[in-house]
Amino acid sequence: LAEELTSDEPESVEELLRRATEVVSHFTHHAAAVLSRRARPSTLRRLELFPVGSRMAMLVLIAENGRVEQRMLPLDGSLAEKDVDALGARLAAELHGVALEEAQRRLAAIAPSDAGERQLLDDIAGGFQSLLDSEDHIFVGGVANLAGEQAFERDTLSRLYETLEHQKEMLQLLASTLDPPVSVRIGSEHDSQDLHSVSVVVAGFSPGANGLGSVGIIGPTRMDYERVIATANAVARMLEATLGVPDAS
Repeated sequence: LAEELTSDEPESVEELLRRATEVVSHFTHHAAAVLSRRARPSTLRRLELFPVGSRMAMLVLIAENGRVEQRMLPLDGSLAEKDVDALGARLAAELHGVALEEAQRRLAAIAPSDAGERQLLDDIAGGFQSLLDSEDHIFVGGVANLAGEQAFERDTLSRLYETLEHQKEMLQLLASTLDPPVSVRIGSEHDSQDLHSVSVVVAGFSPGANGLGSVGIIGPTRMDYERVIATANAVARMLEATLGVPDAS
């Protein structure tokens, strides 16, 4: 495992994580996924909101980690340009230095003056969500292994493929174990009915200040659990050791 993972030293963290999914799927013959997430939530460094005519507003969000989200937001005409400017100044002051998830909660708690302002606040919250999503990296490998599982019917395979393709669902699946050691969910233990015919083994890892993560293996309920758990845990520990370099920031 170690030789497979670290041979030809990867040029980036992303390449290492992608290689980890390939190694896990190769050794277990199941689908594999790796999640990497920052340990410390990013905070908002800067927010700008200003009108661009009477029907559009420009939103610029800059997180402390350097991520930038810029988007045009529609206005329904009920808000005057001065109202948009005032809202932008208020949010810039109130949300500066606030964690991104907390900023979303504060936006939801604001009592809007009308439906137009509520929609604008929701659209701004969507910008924060994009910044949050950019902090999570998910890599999936070995999906073709699922097709060779005789335990899966065609409809089951179709639903599994959809789950593996949707980042939000994979986040929920892998984020269940972001700290060591290992979790195992079998069949009906999953909240999603689409996963009732599969088992998911997840091993968490925490490489110090650099972040959190987990290694997941998805396969039929009749899998070699001893081998699968050992593989997930071994790769998680290798990633923990390899990525466990103190964060210079």
